[in-house]
Amino acid sequence: LGLQFVPSDRWSLGVVYRGEVKLQNEITADARIRFLIGEPVPAYFNLATGSLGAFQPQQVSLGAAFRPNDRWRLGAEVTWVDWSDYRSSIGSTDAVLQIDVPPSLAENIHVPDQISSTRPIPAHFRDRLVPRVGVEAYVWRTSALALAVRGGYAFERSPAPPQTGTTNLIDSDRHAFSVGAGLVLVELSPAILIDSCN
Repeated sequence: LGLQFVPSDRWSLGVVYRGEVKLQNEITADARIRFLIGEPVPAYFNLATGSLGAFQPQQVSLGAAFRPNDRWRLGAEVTWVDWSDYRSSIGSTDAVLQIDVPPSLAENIHVPDQISSTRPIPAHFRDRLVPRVGVEAYVWRTSALALAVRGGYAFERSPAPPQTGTTNLIDSDRHAFSVGAGLVLVELSPAILIDSCN
């Protein structure tokens, strides 16, 4: 969801909201088994697991672009990213195993009283503010065509706290650079705009 405000030919302001996306995986297995060890041995096994397969936090971006003249345009943006809502991708597991061992086999077969469950360690991620800056310049113009080149930079600090436990989530700070170009067909603008960015 976004909103743009253009107070003049020189300024453009905008705000964008993107919601949270989660991909949660759940697997349940339920089995009734009968072993044949001299005589039938009935058994029951139940397994339930849950994990977070993918997570994209909600975020809000505020941005502004300024055009000092017809050749240059400067842009800046800051984005709040709600990483504190992240739950660890390490899954949880619950298992139940029951085996009805006949008395004649009880001395040779040991069945554990229970199987330990596993639970994810809290991630304790922190919210982050991500700054971005960009510049665009028209480097070539004719009456029919105009060529613009662009460059940008963003810095995103890792939301993960120092990892000192036996189980760790590996992450790092990120520096992102971008370059791009745009071709404007002046006589057809704004009907057709060919634009590319990498």
